[in-house]
Amino acid sequence: DIHPIVLKGIVCRLLYGELCDHRASGDEDILIASEDYENVHKILTTAGYVADFNNITRAQTQVFREVLYTHPKLPLRIELHFNAIGYENDWLTKMNNWFNTDTLTYREITVDGINIKTLDHTEHFMYLICHALKHFTSCGLGIRQIVDILLYAKAYGKELDKSLIITKLKEIDAFDICSDFFHLGNEYLGFDFILDTQPLCLD
Repeated sequence: DIHPIVLKGIVCRLLYGELCDHRASGDEDILIASEDYENVHKILTTAGYVADFNNITRAQTQVFREVLYTHPKLPLRIELHFNAIGYENDWLTKMNNWFNTDTLTYREITVDGINIKTLDHTEHFMYLICHALKHFTSCGLGIRQIVDILLYAKAYGKELDKSLIITKLKEIDAFDICSDFFHLGNEYLGFDFILDTQPLCLD
């Protein structure tokens, strides 16, 4: 009865169609409720995975963002998230509060014949943006992250709650930089969004 929320990674791979295997991931992210940690840890360690932190208390799951699990014989790395973005500063905390596991809405997708649970399109799109912004202000933003955002907008733009997304982006002063992602897509990456009439190209 544990249903982790799968983020980015293998969800975004589906956007690349027949080229999906060219969209590599450094790790795969899953988001769990903190009360599921002990059971998830037991499942992963029984399967041979080793955590970079052990003996985490319930209180620490309220503070830590993630624990990384690696396997000595397998290339798959799993980032087990207790929260989506983190609490390092007020800006990140505000974004993080948008992804409370008690209030999120979900959808199921099938990857290689396996049903997995992920966020609905609006929340997953917002997560991709917030994750990119977190990287942009810390360790750097990769072009693959921008392409994931652009492909997601292209594939699911009509299903996204555009007004909600724009409101939230303006709350964190991120609307302009996200608009720049779409300009980059048109200018350098072969996209053809109509920028003048479609803010963030979500129509």
